[in-house]
Amino acid sequence: MIIPENLLSLVMRYFENDLTRATLWFHVPNPVLKGMKPIDYKLGGTYDRLEKMIGDALRESKHDS
Repeated sequence: MIIPENLLSLVMRYFENDLTRATLWFHVPNPVLKGMKPIDYKLGGTYDRLEKMIGDALRESKHDS
C-alpha cells in the first residue's frame, strides 16, 4: 500500500524530516487506532480520521515546546 503524500508530509514534519522514523510510524500498530497499523487504517474510503489524528499530534507537540 502506498502512503498518501499529504499524510507522509505531516508525519515527516512530526519526526523533523526523518524519513526512516516517519515511514516506520505507518507500519507499527498504534494504540490510538485500536492496535491497527496506520498504513492499514482506512475508514470510509479515506484517511480523514488519520489525518486529523496526525494534525492533533502536531498541534500538541507545538504546545509542549
